[in-house]
Order: sequence, then C-alpha cells, then structure tokens
Amino acid sequence: MSERPSVTTPAPAVDLNADAFRQLVAARIGCDPCELTDDAEPIVLGIDSLAIMSIAGQCTRSGVAVGFAELAERRTFGEWLGLVYARTTNPGPTAPAPAVPTGTDSVDESAPFDLALMQHAYWVGRLEDQELGGVATHLYTEFDGRAIDPERLDAAARALLDRHAMLRVRILDDGRQQILSDNPWPGLTVHDLRDLDQAEVACHVAERRDLLSHRTMDVAAGQVFDLELSLLPDGLGRVHVDPDMLAADAVSFRTLMADLAALYERPEASLPALAYSYPRYLADRRATAAQRSAERDRARAWWHDRLADLPGPPQLPRADGPATRPRVSRRHHRLDPECTAALAARAHRHGVTPAMALATAYAEILGMWSAEPRFLLNLPLFDRDEQLHPDVPSLVGDFSSSVLLAVDTSAPAPFAQRALDLQRELHAAVAHGAHPGVEVLRDLTRAADGEPVLAPVVYTSALS
Repeated sequence: MSERPSVTTPAPAVDLNADAFRQLVAARIGCDPCELTDDAEPIVLGIDSLAIMSIAGQCTRSGVAVGFAELAERRTFGEWLGLVYARTTNPGPTAPAPAVPTGTDSVDESAPFDLALMQHAYWVGRLEDQELGGVATHLYTEFDGRAIDPERLDAAARALLDRHAMLRVRILDDGRQQILSDNPWPGLTVHDLRDLDQAEVACHVAERRDLLSHRTMDVAAGQVFDLELSLLPDGLGRVHVDPDMLAADAVSFRTLMADLAALYERPEASLPALAYSYPRYLADRRATAAQRSAERDRARAWWHDRLADLPGPPQLPRADGPATRPRVSRRHHRLDPECTAALAARAHRHGVTPAMALATAYAEILGMWSAEPRFLLNLPLFDRDEQLHPDVPSLVGDFSSSVLLAVDTSAPAPFAQRALDLQRELHAAVAHGAHPGVEVLRDLTRAADGEPVLAPVVYTSALS
C-alpha cells in the first residue's frame, strides 16, 4: 500500500463534567438520566459489555483516561462518577486525548493491502487441510416480504456494491486483498415459483437454503456477496442474502441491510457519500499503533503470565468414520417476550448481563459433554475505532477481534455465581484485548513446540 508518512493531531477534548457523563451513560443504557443516582447499578439498569466499552472509549476521546476494566469492576454509577472525577482532576500521564491520523489520504485504494487479523484467520480456516477447517465464514440470511420488484431490487443491490467497496474485494493467494474497480456481481438471480403448488415451492426453497447456506464462494475472484430472489405464490417473496464475512462483519451486515432497504425504497434518492474507506481505516490503525504499544505490551504480558494455566478446547465426542465436508445444523429455541423480559430482569438483579447468562448456560452444557471440565471458549469482539473518522460507523468491512474465555465447570456452583465468575473472567480478558485471541492461540502453539492449539468452539451474542 502506498502512503505518505502519517501526521497526527490530538483528538478534540470534550468537557466531561458530571452531567455530561450522566447523559452519556444514560444514552448507552436507554434510560432517563434521573435514574442514574449514585447507588444505581448500570448493569441492573440494562447496560452490557459493549456499551461499557463504548463509554470507556468516549471518556478516553474526551481526554479522561478511563479503562473498560475499571468501569466493569465498579458496580454503582456513583463509583463510576467518582472514577471519572478523579481522572479529570488528577489526569496523570495517560490522560491526554489520543492523536488522530490525518495523513493517509494518499492510500492507493486499488492496490493490494494486508488482511486484518480476523480476516486472515477466516481465510486460513477456509482451507481444506486445516483441522476443523474447510468452512466459509458467511452470514446467509433470508427475508420474507410482499410485492418485491426484481428490477428495483437488482438496481438497489448494484448501487449497494458501488457504495461499499469491500463488496468488490478479492482475496489474493499471498494473503492480501484488493478492491476491484468493476463490479464482479453477475446480477440478481430470480426464481419464479408463483405457479407452483405448495409442495413444489417448499421443495425448491429448501434446496436453495441447503445450497446457499453451505457454499464456499470464490473469494479469489471477488465473490464475497450474493443476492437472490424467490417469487412465491400470493404475492410473497423471499430475498436470499449471502455476504462472506471476510468482507463484512456482523455490524456491517446491519449497515448493508439498512442501506439496501433505503436504496430499494427510495431509488431516486442518494445516500450520503462516504469520504472514508476500509483500506484507509486499516492504514490509520497502523499509523496509530505506536500510541497503543504500551497497552499492547501490558496485554501481551498479562496473557503470557497465564499461558501455562490456560486450558485447551472442550474435549467433545467426535463421530467416527471417514471425514466429510463440514455441515451446519441449526438448532433454535425461541423465548416469548415475557420469558425474555423475565430472564433479563433476573440476570440484572444478580449483576449479570443477559448475554453472559446465556454464555453461562452454553458453558454448562459444554462442560457436561466435555471430557475436560476446564476449557477455552472463543468470543468475537466488535473493535471498530470510531474516532478515526466520522464515516467509520457507516463502513463495511471486518472490524472484529476476539478474546479467549477460560471456563471452569469442575466444581459445583449456583448458576448465578457461575455467571458472575464468568463475567469477571470476560471483563479481565476484554480489558487485555489489545493482545487478541488469535495472537494468544499463536503464543500457545509456540509454547507447545509448534503443536497447533485451537479454540474452535465459539460463543457469539448479538443481544442488544
């Protein structure tokens, strides 16, 4: 990638007084600021780990050095406020607002550039010779609607690929990526099932689901996004959406769907132009790496001290017989709104987020089946640095990271206590997430004399 040396300027500081901080936290929780009394507990009010990370980041951007772990280990809002006040009146050496790069405008966005860390992990995982590999990380989804116009949807999809360059990316053999100037998408595939009977329709849509949800797209040719439409009887339609997560993470998927809907519903209008790009984002992250070196060193040292005691992956039973291509089998259970609200309320009363309550249930089931009661869970994290440019929230790309969560189900414990213990473990891991899970696995592999150490069981939560 061609770029001139980056010049950095301090991010503008914001006056983070008590009222401003209360407004900030209330906005992230979705509550009235009046509810944030000194003895109010943000987790009981419904805050989650992602929101705490966001608050810590906004504090830092305001020139107040407050870390995620410091907030997570304090239970009441009064304790949060006291921490912010202490850092405001006695900032110490780390309080100045971070510098923001301003010198990557000359990035050649048509030139090959390196894969991000998680992109590289996904790319390697697609290879057939990898243990538990041969799997494409993609997010196949179906949306049902009424009176969907194929021509209008095709035009909206083409405009979407023009808007988001990462939908035109190809992955090179050397482990880099390159954005194509021409749109490689062949256009909307339409399946007209309107004259078929119910049984024929059910058979066809089941076949499409089986094929599309298990395919591996040709990312070397720039195939990272596809869209199909099934026209169904009675004016109904089904949209089949399939982005490869090498090009778009879960948050980016929401951006894609919102933009696609806007482009379909208002074809005559245009979305605000993006003045920033994913290649520039990665370049700016590298340009600011020196500012984060101390944080990375601390995180690396913390994980290094734990390496000898970290468990391996869950030892789950495996089917005997010849190896076959991996298949995804979806299991689901739906809670009604009343049960969902009751679960969230019970979790909050114990100071646990609903996501961690579900993670604990997941870990307990794994513990029942694992030959070893101590094991690692792999947790994706959202790691989108929004201070680099105002358009970062609107970009499509892979902004994810990961942390490893050490689980111990060896001793009986009440569920609420197990959830609290697991949540504390998560908060500690996230606080040291500057040395991400992929790097920790590499450290474990080196410590095992090159024997690959995996963490193939993943817990992902999209709650909130």
